[in-house]
Amino acid sequence: MPNETENPFDLLPMPAPGDPILADHFRALAQSLLAIREVSNLAGQLLGREFGEARAVLQSAQFEISRVVGVFGREYEEADEVDLDVRRVLQIAPVELGARRLAVVVSEDSPAEPAVFAPNLIDLTYDEALERMRSVMGEAAVIGPAMVVPGLISLTPKEAIEQLSS
Repeated sequence: MPNETENPFDLLPMPAPGDPILADHFRALAQSLLAIREVSNLAGQLLGREFGEARAVLQSAQFEISRVVGVFGREYEEADEVDLDVRRVLQIAPVELGARRLAVVVSEDSPAEPAVFAPNLIDLTYDEALERMRSVMGEAAVIGPAMVVPGLISLTPKEAIEQLSS
């Protein structure tokens, strides 16, 4: 039986064809599967929890957090950074299958203030939206004239298809 520092996957036998299968072989296979189950269960239970809480659970289960990465790819130097405590755990994965070292993916800074990837164009006219996009992105925002679309109000579906096809 492996101790806490041994990786059960390193103990898996590789018998040659015709060699007998021993009880120890099944034990090594079962221990490897249990290692996968343990990490999978912890990952499922800690999904969405605050990182500070997850860190305490993982440390009490004798796992080492070797990497912490934000959802947008920022890697944090220390898993003990206080800033990380309020972030949400999004994924936990073993660094090496069977080892007790884990990588954790956490949410970004503040869930109350999500990152803005594009300006809000809701309830703006085309010209207002174009002006807002140009103020953010410059002239690269929209290239070319506005697309002209024929009026389709009060047309039957067949008439609308004919109008768009011409």
